[in-house]
Amino acid sequence: MKTAKLLQLLLLFPFCISAEEKLNERNFIECAPELTLCAGENEFCGPTYFFEGDFLYWTAREEGLAYASTSRAPENATASVSKGEVFSPNPEWSPGFKVGAGVLFPEDFWEVFANYTYSTFSTSGSAKTPSNPNDLLVSQWNLGSPATQNNPFLSFIPINTPITSAKSNWDLDFNVFDLMLRRNFFLGAKFYLQAQFGLKGTWQKQKYKLDFRNILFPPGVDVDQRIIARFESDIWGVGTRGGVEGAFVLTKSLHLYGNFALTPLLVHFDSQREDRIIVSTNPAIFDYDLILTKLRDEFYAIKGVFENELGLRYEYQRENKPTRFMVQLGFTSQLWSSVSAFYRRLDEVAHGDLSLYGLTVKGRIDF
Repeated sequence: MKTAKLLQLLLLFPFCISAEEKLNERNFIECAPELTLCAGENEFCGPTYFFEGDFLYWTAREEGLAYASTSRAPENATASVSKGEVFSPNPEWSPGFKVGAGVLFPEDFWEVFANYTYSTFSTSGSAKTPSNPNDLLVSQWNLGSPATQNNPFLSFIPINTPITSAKSNWDLDFNVFDLMLRRNFFLGAKFYLQAQFGLKGTWQKQKYKLDFRNILFPPGVDVDQRIIARFESDIWGVGTRGGVEGAFVLTKSLHLYGNFALTPLLVHFDSQREDRIIVSTNPAIFDYDLILTKLRDEFYAIKGVFENELGLRYEYQRENKPTRFMVQLGFTSQLWSSVSAFYRRLDEVAHGDLSLYGLTVKGRIDF
């Protein structure tokens, strides 16, 4: 009977677990007489509440944003081309935040909590014709409309077409909401697990702008030609999120933790694209500004979200009180599979994975 009671007591909430080398029976019984947190005069009886806030310093990378490359023509018909350079928007780091609140029910060790994450990211890049006359700057996107490819001024710029310069700008507005249910399970005095299950929702907006310039010199006139392509992808999605966190007790207050979570997300995509050509001539004989391509598509798809974090946690627990303070520092990474939906070609949608990673600093208070 005594052994059975000790096994049950190992499942109690961390308030009832000593972080010393040995956990003795007296500590268990003092914390939870009669095998329940709410027996007798225990001060932990009844729900406790907590608030938490995170400072995020992350960077975002997305596949499929390369917009131009350099290429050198071979010296003769039997020579190989030399290695070129691919240009993509330069990734930058951005601050963000996460806020959350929840309630703990110590009678059965469950927590219910919700949090909201917000961050914005913006990157840009540019490229010009190389100084070496044998090197070319070429497009990595089809821009314009194939219907105009026979017009020398209403140009269609297919992939690998030489251009004079190129610019790009990518923006992401990132919003996530989680509603979770979680419970702790203790596997001895030095290790415990926390199972999590709930819902994840998101709404995100991506914008990608390409600005290609081509300087032409047909007989008798100078032509400055720009093709500007604007891509926009709005998504919202919802799915079931499940995960687990494990922690090693290094000292009474210091823990090493790690977690991961998976979410199959039902996502609604609203993808738009517009290509515009702006032509100015010297002398000014046929200047114009025209829309060459305008497309929109909406669809649903299942996408996967993978999250993990590894770090150190410091906790301070007031003796015989439910009040607890916690701060932790971790490295976070997330993979959102194929959540961009830009039309890379006029007849094809390019789905790129979105990767987020960086430092997360969390603070939490229970009372």
